[in-house]
Amino acid sequence: MSLLPRIALSVVLLFAATSILAQEDGDEQIAPLEIWTCQASWALGDTMGYEVRFDDHTYENGVIKNRKHSNYGLQVIVLDSTDAGYLLLWKRKIYTVEEITGGLAMDSDMVRLYRDMATLDLRIRTDRNGALQVVENMDAAVDSFLIGIRRLAAEFGDQLDSATMANFNGALDLAANNMDIIRIGLMADVDLFFSPFGLEVLSDSFYTETVSLPNLITDGSTPGIAKIELLYVNDLSYQVDISWVPDEEALKRQILRTVAEMQKRSGTKGKKVKAKEFRDMEIRMTRSEHYIIATVGGWPQRLHAEIVSDVGGTMHREVIRTISTDVFMDQPENELYYEQQIQEHPEVALNYCMRGYHRAIRGDLHGAEEDQTMALSLDPRFVPSLQQRAIVRNEMQDYSAALLDIDAAIAIDSLDADLYDVRTDILGELYRYEEALDCIEISLRLRPSGKDALLDRSRILVRLYRYSEALGTMNALLEESPDDALLLSLRADIHKSFRTAEADSLAHADLDRSLELDPGNYNALFSLANLLIDRAQYSEAVVVLDSILIRWKSDEFAYLNRGYAYVQLGHLDPGIRDLEAALDLSPMNSFAMNNLGWAMHLNGQSKEGLAEIERSITLDPSNSYAHYNKGKVLLTMGRKDEACRSLEQSDSMGFDVAYGPMVKQLLDQHCRP
Repeated sequence: MSLLPRIALSVVLLFAATSILAQEDGDEQIAPLEIWTCQASWALGDTMGYEVRFDDHTYENGVIKNRKHSNYGLQVIVLDSTDAGYLLLWKRKIYTVEEITGGLAMDSDMVRLYRDMATLDLRIRTDRNGALQVVENMDAAVDSFLIGIRRLAAEFGDQLDSATMANFNGALDLAANNMDIIRIGLMADVDLFFSPFGLEVLSDSFYTETVSLPNLITDGSTPGIAKIELLYVNDLSYQVDISWVPDEEALKRQILRTVAEMQKRSGTKGKKVKAKEFRDMEIRMTRSEHYIIATVGGWPQRLHAEIVSDVGGTMHREVIRTISTDVFMDQPENELYYEQQIQEHPEVALNYCMRGYHRAIRGDLHGAEEDQTMALSLDPRFVPSLQQRAIVRNEMQDYSAALLDIDAAIAIDSLDADLYDVRTDILGELYRYEEALDCIEISLRLRPSGKDALLDRSRILVRLYRYSEALGTMNALLEESPDDALLLSLRADIHKSFRTAEADSLAHADLDRSLELDPGNYNALFSLANLLIDRAQYSEAVVVLDSILIRWKSDEFAYLNRGYAYVQLGHLDPGIRDLEAALDLSPMNSFAMNNLGWAMHLNGQSKEGLAEIERSITLDPSNSYAHYNKGKVLLTMGRKDEACRSLEQSDSMGFDVAYGPMVKQLLDQHCRP
């Protein structure tokens, strides 16, 4: 490895492997293996910024029961560096006040209190390699955090109803009585950051050995078998991957002991955990960790840990923690670069614009919006920031504000086709399809071969039930790129809309080819599920959508379509849960509202279901299926005149072209003499 002299790693030769093999023509010595030690080389005053993302999903019998997501900022500062090790300040920062207050107004004193409470400072000592030794002030930091939340709750208590306040105080009391829960959760992130340091990795290939790791449930470590592999080393970084399976019996003993201690400490009444029942329970857990470490300085670039556990064969849980910077090997100008540029040149709008762009890429939409707003305060006519803020606000589902931004950008530069493409996306989210189509035509006049605009035109034409025109546009794109897996899957969607045997055959052919080109193709899998739903093969569709949600766990459209399929199968409870999950992920999804309303009606909640359908129509008046569902619900409620008006509206919008003759049949039966 020619890079050895240039990287900040400690390399030791393992001579135990230099055995001598007897050969008839002489002895031959095997080359020694190398051990790579992940070693920090941090300088006094070094400061690194990170983003931490936490995802926790719980499933029961394959159906999601609970989900938690959170993001926060992290800053690590080197306070001291000695021969014994490092002293670091770990600053954990919640991004926005709204994450705690839900958008309630705050005076300046409360803002200061919030900032004190939301910033959790830990003093961390490591050895010289950078491996974690101790968090010096863990108890004091957690106490301060809880005190801050209590003061915040006291300030806003009069704005909360009594039940909400009681639940909030109950949660705080539970936390105060079980401080270990908070410590374990916090230590999970801290330990992930430091766990690669001091790790010795054989360079030649993967190998296995017994490794003890924190299990995130107890305050101990659990032994298990780990597969460890050094994947690459170069001038900029090296990567280590670890997959780990614990000793199941040791894990059970630790969990049982921890639960018993917590029950005793909190005085929990009710059924206690019985040791025999717990020991007989089947528990499976795997943990995989992925580290990318900078070769210069040894700072982490990306740390990712994924824990998957199953209990008793029914409960399935996935806990994912990711700590990452914007420092990637192929991206020399990254967020940290523009952070430095802002410190040196705070008056330059472009620096804020570019930092905001990188923040948006990693998912920090609030930070991105703040940066673009700062850039515009320096230069109100800075078109790149108007464009980027429009994109960010569109992602944040603040569509009206996004439209104002992009219209302001177009007023300054009316010849930029990219601006019209962004405006098309926003109008599509607002269900203003005719306006979106006009915008696409302007973009294509400015840039006749614009692929994004042609894709948008095909998509919008489908929404307007103009399938032949949509197919013509897609065929033109495929003439240029006949082996584009995405385009093939999108053309399959259009073919199936014609609702004929020949069109179905063409759709299947496109999907087969798309999956042949890219077996993990999300769009092809999703198109296949849609095709199965359109042909009333709901059980088969659920199987495909399950496979999508295993890989794309927060996909609102997969939850939407699986929920619809469940409802069509008569499985109302899982259907409603999936539709609610889609709305949790995208509260303005009118299609999910419409389907949820119909499911609630079938579940005996016609009044609430009708309100949900009407909310869907308010968002998207052009959705003929929502008017159809409204008409059906009104018929069952005995409101025939209103029902007929809704059905007539659905018919006039072309329902039968998109979905079949069901509306005309209802009209003939109930509304037309």
